[in-house]
Amino acid sequence: MLESKSQERDGERAAAVSEPPLADLFAEIVRLAHHSSSTSVFYRQGFRLIAEELQSPYASISLRRAGVLLDDYWHTGPADPGFWKPAVDDLLTTVLAAGRAQMRMFKSKHSALKVNLLSAPLVNESGLLIGAIALCVQSANEEAAQRQLSMLTSLSSLMSYLADGIVTARQERQGQSPLDDLFTWDQITGVSSASELAFRITNDLRTRLDCDLVALGVCRNKRVNVISISKYDSVSSRNPGVRLIGEAMEECFDFGGPIVRQDEPWGPEELLIEYRLHHRWAKSVDQAAVASVPVAMGDDRTAIISMCAKPGRSFSADVIEDVAASLAPAAGLLPLMRLAKRTVREHVVESARDGAVNFAGSRGWFRLAVVLAFLSFVGWFVFGSMPYRVAVPFEAVPTTVQHVVAPFDGGIKAAYVAAGDEVTGGQLLFELETNALELERKRLMAEIEVAGIEVDRALAADELGEAGLAAARKRVIEARLLILEEKLDRSVAHAAFDGIVLSGDLSQLTGQTVSQGDGLYVVAPRGDWKVELVIPQIAVDELRAGLGGYIACDARPEERQSCRIVRMLPSSQVRDGRSVFIAEAEVSDPAPWVRPGMQGVARVDAGRRPVWWVATHGIVEYVRRTFWL
Repeated sequence: MLESKSQERDGERAAAVSEPPLADLFAEIVRLAHHSSSTSVFYRQGFRLIAEELQSPYASISLRRAGVLLDDYWHTGPADPGFWKPAVDDLLTTVLAAGRAQMRMFKSKHSALKVNLLSAPLVNESGLLIGAIALCVQSANEEAAQRQLSMLTSLSSLMSYLADGIVTARQERQGQSPLDDLFTWDQITGVSSASELAFRITNDLRTRLDCDLVALGVCRNKRVNVISISKYDSVSSRNPGVRLIGEAMEECFDFGGPIVRQDEPWGPEELLIEYRLHHRWAKSVDQAAVASVPVAMGDDRTAIISMCAKPGRSFSADVIEDVAASLAPAAGLLPLMRLAKRTVREHVVESARDGAVNFAGSRGWFRLAVVLAFLSFVGWFVFGSMPYRVAVPFEAVPTTVQHVVAPFDGGIKAAYVAAGDEVTGGQLLFELETNALELERKRLMAEIEVAGIEVDRALAADELGEAGLAAARKRVIEARLLILEEKLDRSVAHAAFDGIVLSGDLSQLTGQTVSQGDGLYVVAPRGDWKVELVIPQIAVDELRAGLGGYIACDARPEERQSCRIVRMLPSSQVRDGRSVFIAEAEVSDPAPWVRPGMQGVARVDAGRRPVWWVATHGIVEYVRRTFWL
């Protein structure tokens, strides 16, 4: 039941992909035929209209008709066109070989939606096959797919019929160039980048001139970058053929005018010059005629068009002039589109490159001053020296600390201070319960009185031995009393000096029992502190006692305080999981706002070192430790 409902929902979604009204689509194709200036323009626009109306994510057309060569594709949506291209092109090739419409159906594994590849042939007035259209569409079932195939077949037949009646105005006027409408506003409609416009120009120019290959390169900083070659979807500068074309374009750029390399003469002056790079290009294509034409805006050459003719054909002077004149509007548009589509990274790189080029071409005192400054910097970097400061973390610690502990086992009677309180010397910190000690004191005093009476009685009875024992027992009890009174004196704790309570809060422990030796308070003198430098092993050899520097606390990094190392501890310690060495340093003028526990960075002057060593030793040491060099 769940599967059935899922298939119904998929079918509804597929049905939502509505088929366009056939009459409206036919009328639009007829309108295109009346307004198109050439058969290539009509086929291209009609093909794109069909693909758009059938909501095809990818479509392709191949056409060979009376000097018209057209290879184009349509793509829309977020999917990668490379996903559909192999299957659509394979069906297109099959239909070109078979000469009849075909369809291939694919079904999704997770829904009832079907994806179909449709292809229909294109024929001329004599019924001969001249091309085909192939596209990818969605349909709910096989019946809908058959309707779509029938629609595509009808539309392709209509296009073939209407193309026979198209006669452009330039063909009616004798002697007019076939390139008059090469670069029009229709060409740049919907173009999003300079590369896309270049591909349109090269493919259209190849079709109109019936060339074997047409390439376009943009000029920048006296170099030419090939961005489009007809018949190819992308251009790689690593390709040997692309490098040959690029070198020929740069030869044309340097020459400043058209260059033609062919067996037949095309102008009197050009025959006197040997164009080696064009000769090498022609040699790589079996001595076919090759030509390059600069596209200029005034005196500024912004692009180069290079062409390779089919075997046995050549270029006339009129064709070379027509190409230059027809592409003149592109001279300003191509650089503008390239600038508009630059990323931030490309903008920064090009700005830096332009600055370097302008500086290299500048003259006068400014350039001399910059060169001298650079040479001075290099000399200072290689031969000069500078103070070397080792930066290490530090922590402020008090010079003296009073640890207040419980003098004996007992309950807390009262607590008078807490962490953060400032205290003065002799101020009461806490008291312990002494009720049991007071009772013990009274008992011992009573025993001392009893022992004194026993001594007196023994002496009265002339019992010297008994009197001696009683006197000894009395002295023992008096010693115990002294110990008890000393313990009573320690039941209250006082601050040993003026300072601040770093830790300890007994306010919540009143009445509870503490054990002898338990830490209750830590008191440190205020303003009397030193710093501990935490030195990593890599820098320990650079520091020693007596070196000076300055510290900056994280709390106030703008305030620096002078310090000097007074002691280097000989053994390492583990801090935060690392083995480090500790150095103690004194601050010459301690700031009153610094509190124990504050951290920051200390910079210690380790002497002067060569500038190049200071700049590179960190990287060198890292490479040595990492790669064991």
